[in-house]
Amino acid sequence: MNAGTLSIPIGSGRIQCTTAVPSGYAPNAVPFAGALVCVAPGIAPRSFMSGVGYGPNGRICIDLTGAAIAVFLAGFAITSGGLLACDTAAPITHYLHGLPMTAQGRLAISPPT
Repeated sequence: MNAGTLSIPIGSGRIQCTTAVPSGYAPNAVPFAGALVCVAPGIAPRSFMSGVGYGPNGRICIDLTGAAIAVFLAGFAITSGGLLACDTAAPITHYLHGLPMTAQGRLAISPPT
């Protein structure tokens, strides 16, 4: 069984995001609205898929406050509240699974629209 290819929108080197409700899902339950990844800044997860927290309407729960990283899951930083640690300003220093990361291990994203 082949799940297909997942294409993440990258602009200015960062993952392009929106706070819109998902209109569809890519392989591994990544929510999209148009070409943008759907995120929920500061929203507590209600469910988890492969260790990633999802909010009540299917968006990925993220932290943009710089909260302490509690654990790394498959290399991705997770806060104690279960949110995926992200950053909209720090420089991209490396890539993990092809995704842009900061020196602290946070996912480098654009400010959600």
